[in-house]
Amino acid sequence: SDPQTFAARVMTIESTGGGIYTYQALFRSVEMLQQSRSNTRHVILFADAADAEEPGQYRELLARAREAGITCSVIGLGTERDSDAEFLKDVALRGGGNCYFSNDPAELPRLFTQDTFVMARQTFIEDATPFRLTGGMATLTGQAFPEPPALGGYNLCYARPQALVSGLTSDEYKSPVIASWQRGLGRVLAYTGQVDGKYTGPMAAWDKYPTMLASLARWTMGSGERLPDNMLLTQEIRDGGCVVRLHLDPEREDASLDAAPRVIAIKQRGALMLDPETVEMRWSDPDTLEAVLPLAGEETLVATLSLQDRAETPPVSLSPVCLPYSPEFRPVEPGQGRDALAELAEITQGRERIDLSEIWGSLKRVPRSFDLSKWLLFAGMACFLIEILQRRTGLVVATWQRFAAWLARRFPWQAVSRILAVAGTGHESRGPRYDSQPDGSAAEHSGEDGKKLSWWSRRRINREQGAALLMAKKRATDRTGDTDTAAGQGASTQGQSPANADASKPSAKAPPPSGDASGEPKTMLDALAKARQAAKDRTRERE
Repeated sequence: SDPQTFAARVMTIESTGGGIYTYQALFRSVEMLQQSRSNTRHVILFADAADAEEPGQYRELLARAREAGITCSVIGLGTERDSDAEFLKDVALRGGGNCYFSNDPAELPRLFTQDTFVMARQTFIEDATPFRLTGGMATLTGQAFPEPPALGGYNLCYARPQALVSGLTSDEYKSPVIASWQRGLGRVLAYTGQVDGKYTGPMAAWDKYPTMLASLARWTMGSGERLPDNMLLTQEIRDGGCVVRLHLDPEREDASLDAAPRVIAIKQRGALMLDPETVEMRWSDPDTLEAVLPLAGEETLVATLSLQDRAETPPVSLSPVCLPYSPEFRPVEPGQGRDALAELAEITQGRERIDLSEIWGSLKRVPRSFDLSKWLLFAGMACFLIEILQRRTGLVVATWQRFAAWLARRFPWQAVSRILAVAGTGHESRGPRYDSQPDGSAAEHSGEDGKKLSWWSRRRINREQGAALLMAKKRATDRTGDTDTAAGQGASTQGQSPANADASKPSAKAPPPSGDASGEPKTMLDALAKARQAAKDRTRERE
């Protein structure tokens, strides 16, 4: 029992390798448990799932262990795919226990605890069992109870050496039903039966059963002093501390207390008594005062209320309290996180948004402005350059016309073809463009070999034809002016003698004054046709 002796013996152990000796571990464990008188005898075999050697005659060993009431579970370090995993599963199956596998060493304490709880539940006796009360019951409650009826079931256990047993079963186990003891400044009481349920049994119909439970609860809470003016003192374990509240009567005559009450906290850590602390209570609402007393680790706290303005009222002590577990392992209460977030949103004047899909619908629409000046400047410069290109070369319209013609051939839709033609030429095109000839016919721009001319050749021809037309118009205008002058001179000869008049008439055989001999045109239409023909002749000569 000396820790130093055990530590010295452990330090002498040497690691020589060779794997996990499964049979030897099981044999020694079963041998030790056969000498135990405990009702629950269980072996937990911890082995490497990839290195569990020396199985030996484990089947026969586990069969004898089951006959002696000894069970066996297995915890394997590894996975179910390891080489010795099937062997470990067979050990757990034949031993009547459970088999667990894990690759994470941090999970091993949880697995050991889980298997211990699972196997301990098998100690619950489900049969109706009579029990009797001892003299310790009168010590706890101050009352004498008659013989109670049988229990419907109970947890098989054994009393601690320092415990006060107030009830024992009448079966062969003599297991405690009611046991109590002092723990530091606090009190502990255990009732191994089921308070209300299937296994309460005939106890549920016993007329003294509610009185017995109330007496046990009153002893556990400790004796309390009554407060004046219908005041109520409560305490609660919350967020790693003890919250003490003093509730005042809402219908009290006095508006408030003359002085703030104080709470004296006495703490004990193991066997060490800590210095007392005094905390002044503060108002949490118009009818409640509150004080928060921090708790750490395994500390036990006893809170005592002192009313400063009521000297005749003695201090009132509350029941001892302690943390049921470390704050970091405290389970989160349902709704606690949401309540904290809702309170935070209220303090910061925010809103609670649970459904994210509703966020976009509730957001205000704010107009936004975008700077388009540089893009408009680029567009203007591009249009200006395109206009210059069109004026100088005509490439823009010509390229669009070629694209429109290809698109019309690829997609022969009449409406699309008309739209593209209007967009490219400014007028609706129903076929190829023709130029009128002097003889009134029409001919498409083409070369001597019948092939269509390129857009550049057609443009050059159109420009030369336009220049020729302008020149022909000018000549025709000049010719028309000369004709009007001659007509004025003829009118002035009407006053001459007949001889002179006859002499002035042209001879029938004389050539007409139209100038045919000189090759000049008679009318403007003839002049235009002649100019167009001359332009085409020059084009053919160049080609």
